[in-house]
Amino acid sequence: MFAARLSRCLQLLNMLQSRVAYNATELAREFNVSERTIYRELSLLANAGVPLRYDAKKRGYVVAHQFDLCSSRLLPEELVSLLLASHIFSLSCDREVGRHLRQAIGKLLSQVPATLRMEITNLLSRVGGKPCTSSWPEWRHSAAEEILRALRQKRPLRIAYCEPGCDKVGVRTRVDPERLMASGGHWYLVGRSSWHRRVCRFDLQHIKDVEPTDSESEANERPVNCA
Repeated sequence: MFAARLSRCLQLLNMLQSRVAYNATELAREFNVSERTIYRELSLLANAGVPLRYDAKKRGYVVAHQFDLCSSRLLPEELVSLLLASHIFSLSCDREVGRHLRQAIGKLLSQVPATLRMEITNLLSRVGGKPCTSSWPEWRHSAAEEILRALRQKRPLRIAYCEPGCDKVGVRTRVDPERLMASGGHWYLVGRSSWHRRVCRFDLQHIKDVEPTDSESEANERPVNCA
């Protein structure tokens, strides 16, 4: 439900920024929902800081010309979370909805400062697969944030990982992250491991610890106790 509403709100914002006015009846027909739902979504956008107004001459709703996504009340991390959630949903929905959602993401990104836009683009380009809505693991927020930050900034990190089926011994290894992939109801961090000396995939549910790093030597790689 949340993912569908998020998709609808982003597409709605995209339409209203086109400078073409739409009334509630037209929007309800476009999204195949009730007018009551449209008014609810318009209220949500307005509460999020989008300067919506009803243009009496055009007989429809528009977004103010001076609107800049970055000048709204969205903080950078909130924007990253919004676009990441939209991107993940676009991977799991049908082709047509996914296409419109990706277009909306692209238009929103065009209004973001260059440095942040590059970071977000790096992150979205490295998150793929075919996720299902229940496949994101119950996981420590700080560890998830560290992995997403490393993907955004293209920098290595260090993880403590216990292989499935091995209850006592795992490894602590430096990883150059390449992608975050969904497959078979699981999420995997894909990257080159200095311990394994090859590209590996690590099931997020079996990553016990994550910490930032720069270029520490491989001599620090070692087994860890996973008990």
